[in-house]
Amino acid sequence: MPGYDPAARQEPAPVKILVAGGFGVGKTTLVEAVSEIEPLRTEERLTAAGAGVDDLDGVEAKTATTVAMDFGRITLGDAGVVLYLFGTPGQERFWFMWDDLLSGALGAVVLVDTRRLDRGFPAVDFFVVVGANFLREPVGSTHGCADFRCGVHSRLRERGYQGCTVFDCFGAGQKVSQVTFGGRDWRSAPESAGAMFAVFPVVRQLHELLRYAAEALDLPAARPVHRELRRRHDEIDALTRGGAAELLAADVAALRAEVNALLLRASELARASVPGRRRDHRGADLMGARLRGAKLRGASLRGAYLIAADLAGADLREADLIGADLRDADLSGADLTGALFLTQPQLTAARGDGATRIPATLRRPGHWRP
Repeated sequence: MPGYDPAARQEPAPVKILVAGGFGVGKTTLVEAVSEIEPLRTEERLTAAGAGVDDLDGVEAKTATTVAMDFGRITLGDAGVVLYLFGTPGQERFWFMWDDLLSGALGAVVLVDTRRLDRGFPAVDFFVVVGANFLREPVGSTHGCADFRCGVHSRLRERGYQGCTVFDCFGAGQKVSQVTFGGRDWRSAPESAGAMFAVFPVVRQLHELLRYAAEALDLPAARPVHRELRRRHDEIDALTRGGAAELLAADVAALRAEVNALLLRASELARASVPGRRRDHRGADLMGARLRGAKLRGASLRGAYLIAADLAGADLREADLIGADLRDADLSGADLTGALFLTQPQLTAARGDGATRIPATLRRPGHWRP
């Protein structure tokens, strides 16, 4: 074609932006309003099952909520940029998706309902914790200290930041700063910030796998899988000591699948000696379930949704609780002796009391009743 110069044609640069915020602040509405394409929505109707879990104060007319993500697109031709908008779910029980949605994002827009300003702080604090840069320091987000500690850590729960109190990086933060980046930090070496923030969630997932593998290696009944578990454990441990490029190239999903198969087998072997019928509630939706005094010894509760469930006085001895969501679950008087793959963040997210029995390797959360 006369006059056509292929070299002069440039494709617009893709940029990923998160649209984040708390429950009912208008994230879906924003994406719908600005997207040049038909937006992707994953809304589901609010039902009675969410009563007592979803706080509708101030948004009483809300009838649906996002359960995964929103997606839209804006082309800025003059700037040579295409913005891909990813809306986050607002309900706290879906916040585990935020880490994955954040991957590869240049930044985020945090929406806050001015009628409910206090509900916006946890969303802002999420981006503070992951090290996101702000064009302007938001009101209420001046919580970072010069020594990298949280300035309100001792008062998080009383100030409403319950999500922050249950976060655990499994030692990934120290590994990334001290090993991967040789003792550097992103404030004194800002050029390393992008790579450091990208590596952190990878190392966190790897450290979580190491934690579960180490527990399985301590289970005598799981001896048949110890050799393969030890091999995988050592491979992952070596990977966490590698460089940033090696870590970012790692197929974490494949590693998780391989280790999970071994952990599942270790769990089955460890629970095989439990007398009686062992219930299978793997991945079950038990949110708000009435399980007071339930006989769940040796049960599989892997990945079960137990948010706000009543487990007071329940027998959870030797139960497999890997990935179970125990936020606001009542564990008062429950017996979790020998529970498999139970972590400190899970306990901290739940409610309990002095009569709750927990594994010796974990500590009793300070907010539990005497």
